[in-house]
Amino acid sequence: MLPLMWRAIIAVTWLVGVTFSGVCAAGPAGASEVSAEPLKQLPGILIIVGDSIMAGCADSVDQPRTDYTRTTAHLVARRGVRVVNLSRSGNSMWSAVSQRAEGGINFTQGGKDGTAVWIMLGVNDFAYRLSTVEQFRERYLTFLGRIEPTPAQKIFCVTPLMSGFDYGQPDAVRSPTLEDYRLVVRDIAGAGHCALVDTSGWFDAADVHDGCSMPDTLHLGAEGHARYAEKLLEQIRGDY
Repeated sequence: MLPLMWRAIIAVTWLVGVTFSGVCAAGPAGASEVSAEPLKQLPGILIIVGDSIMAGCADSVDQPRTDYTRTTAHLVARRGVRVVNLSRSGNSMWSAVSQRAEGGINFTQGGKDGTAVWIMLGVNDFAYRLSTVEQFRERYLTFLGRIEPTPAQKIFCVTPLMSGFDYGQPDAVRSPTLEDYRLVVRDIAGAGHCALVDTSGWFDAADVHDGCSMPDTLHLGAEGHARYAEKLLEQIRGDY
């Protein structure tokens, strides 16, 4: 049986139960906007495979209507990249493999300006014990193996963000930890299966507990999405 705090934290992965009532920065001068400075050598298409963190949660982006215009996918699309967001709430490497999410990748990738495939999964595999660490590794490799190689394609394996799972109370520690799942992503990328994006330094403990960055210590708020989008854009630039 999970401690009460853990149950409260992981519940928001399926349905966000915390609404941040403060006012976060917005508008051209706010932190929730992506810089207007143009970036060079962006791919024509970005395909995102993630969970509710990448899909966006209405309560965590501090906006009056659920149009998700402040989420990472929309912020990146404003830079002229065609974004195909295959993320959904509750997604995991277990479900990505069983439901053959790579079919959506193979259907939508390609194009003269190149394709970036951004994979950020693992939180739900860990939180809901959907995959052991070894199963997570096996399913990750299976998933990658089903993605059809195309010209000018880059696949990015992204570690799960630091979150309340990492900065919880000592009595809430469990084994394996979310860091063990990050190690799998690093190992897979290190073996040459994809390009590693290590997000460990993107959000620290203060950010995780900041209502504008992570209102529920897991999902991104407006400022969190803005920071994530900038970091993502830095990573996917290159020669395609």
